Amino acid sequence: MYIKELRLKNFRCFGAKEEVITLDPEMTAFIGDNGSGKTTVLRALQRLFGSTSAERSLKRDDVHFGAGEVPGPVNPNGETEAIRPVASREIYIEAIMDFPELAGSVDVPSGNALDVSVETFHAMSCAGPGSPLQARTRLEAKWEFGIDEDDIDQKIYWITTTDDVPFGDDDIAKIPMPAAQRRRFQLKYLPATRNNSAVVKSAMKDLLVWLEKFGDLSSGKQQLETQRAELQKVFDDLPAVNG
Repeated sequence: MYIKELRLKNFRCFGAKEEVITLDPEMTAFIGDNGSGKTTVLRALQRLFGSTSAERSLKRDDVHFGAGEVPGPVNPNGETEAIRPVASREIYIEAIMDFPELAGSVDVPSGNALDVSVETFHAMSCAGPGSPLQARTRLEAKWEFGIDEDDIDQKIYWITTTDDVPFGDDDIAKIPMPAAQRRRFQLKYLPATRNNSAVVKSAMKDLLVWLEKFGDLSSGKQQLETQRAELQKVFDDLPAVNG
């Protein structure tokens, strides 16, 4: 499985026109100028698949405001202003996941990739007979300006069609994703830092905590810790790290 497309609207540096970002299963890095949206893409994935409630919650900083726009109450007199206040905005982040491992999965014994995918992704779709299966999930949010505190109402859905779907609840092709299903997808976002050894240590610690919580490590915990220490030593000995 891999994320085939990411679709963004009114999220951070991407505006009201939907931005479609096509990904590749062999992609390992984003390269671009400052302000081109590299961090925004990673933050979007974090809002969809973050491991904590805070990581999955949108904030005002996530809302796009274009040139000449500021968050604020709309002028009741309807007068045109040089700086236009924006009182509400609709935002969505959508991921489309592809499953190349399912090719040729028909008429094979149970326990294969198809069984696992159907168990994990409860709402899959395809363009037609013979077309590959895909899974679509969309996080939608309605932001409203508040004097003391903004209001952000967000919901996440499975989308059971390959066609375009409107924003909001009123569409038969959108199924609310239960919290238990959402917890099956967890993304670990590690912000860039000059201290590479600290990043590796933090990542390995988070991985061990996650495996300890969801997996059975009773017989291999010490071995994993030993391997972590060996990997840490490899990074510590790199000239770029120890200077």
